[in-house]
Amino acid sequence: MSKQDYTPPESENLSGDAAEEVVKTTAQAPAVLTAPAKEEAAPAEATFQVEPIVISIAKMINAKGDTTTDVMVARINRHIEFLAGRKRFKDKKEEQEEQISFIETIGNSMRLDFEQFAVVTDDLLTAIRANADVFSSGLAFRYTVGLDRKYPAQTIRVYHTYISFLTMVAKNWEARYKLHSLIDLASVITELNRKGKENVTQYFRYLTNV
Repeated sequence: MSKQDYTPPESENLSGDAAEEVVKTTAQAPAVLTAPAKEEAAPAEATFQVEPIVISIAKMINAKGDTTTDVMVARINRHIEFLAGRKRFKDKKEEQEEQISFIETIGNSMRLDFEQFAVVTDDLLTAIRANADVFSSGLAFRYTVGLDRKYPAQTIRVYHTYISFLTMVAKNWEARYKLHSLIDLASVITELNRKGKENVTQYFRYLTNV
């Protein structure tokens, strides 16, 4: 399929001009964390842990899941199985369809009301921590290679940036108070639509104050 033949789904488009239907972030690579030299007394930067902590901003705000969040959470957990190699694709077509569907699921999560957005994002962050080897090594993007031949490259870039942002948050979960100095949130949300900006900003505020 050529780029001219592709028509993004009307309700799941992540491209930049569709109001209230898009999540965009600027291409910003996560900051590189380095441990201090042995002779320094400063504590080492927080890194992934083997045993993940269940992340629950939703619990803090008494948010409840619903049918929509249940579907999205199930999609997250299904996709992680593929990324981790615990589930296999029968062919390249199935691989591409799975990746595109997941990209659109993440984009659509940004359109939810904040309470439901928190439920889905909590699950995604918990999944990232539980699969540190996948997300710290770049395997999270293994199925996006070459996908731009049939899916908008800009949308893929937006997806990369957002997942990289969440990976940075998850990696520093034990030192959330440091996230303001590690992440330039303004550059992360600058190209998001109004709903996306509100959701990410509010979620980030809760993260850095608990």
